[in-house]
Amino acid sequence: LDNVSKIDESALRYIFPTFVLGLRFDVMVGIYFLLLPYVLLFVFYLINKPATRFYLFFRIYLAAFFILAIITACSDIPYYHYFSTRITTAILQWFDSPKVMFTFIFSEKTFLPFLLLMAVLILVVLVLLRVFYKKVLLNMQQYQTSFTQRLLIFLFWSLLLFWGIRGGAFFRPLALRD
Repeated sequence: LDNVSKIDESALRYIFPTFVLGLRFDVMVGIYFLLLPYVLLFVFYLINKPATRFYLFFRIYLAAFFILAIITACSDIPYYHYFSTRITTAILQWFDSPKVMFTFIFSEKTFLPFLLLMAVLILVVLVLLRVFYKKVLLNMQQYQTSFTQRLLIFLFWSLLLFWGIRGGAFFRPLALRD
């Protein structure tokens, strides 16, 4: 937000399309991570068997993914502000010296709001996963539906996931050139 006044007027028309493209990419990556739990849960749903053994695995899997995504997103803004470049695979080189990495992160005062935001978002994700587990997954078997209804539900959600992987229903698929 510090640099909003420095944006050239002609560049303003690219901000919203760039935001939408980034959102499409984030949705696509998120859906790739959701595919494994989706397919496994729906296989159990289609054959009408409880998948309670897998619920803990799904919760840990999804929590790990969302925590990693939140950490990356909250780290990218101060990282860009400091280095004038986005987080890339170069950040993985820091893992050789975690003490230096954490000293750098926690000693920089401008990172503190992002660390607070990260902590709040992680807490929100963990609470939402717990609510989803209690309200949806544990009660899934009490809804009596026919195989045809379960199949239609599966096809509907599969179509939405397919559109998400493509980067949208009405756009051309995301490609490397984007």
